[in-house]
Amino acid sequence: MDLVSLYPAIKSLWTVWLVLIFAILVLRALRPSRKQAFARAAAIPLRDDERRE
Repeated sequence: MDLVSLYPAIKSLWTVWLVLIFAILVLRALRPSRKQAFARAAAIPLRDDERRE
């Protein structure tokens, strides 16, 4: 077996790996416990307490 014959299998596994990582990141971001952190981050552009030069 050489790398040329293994390429289709490696390519398929790479795609599955990336989809799995993406799904984990999305599920982690959508957890209810993260709602408050996202609300604070969304309010950053609306703050007026910082000096602007």
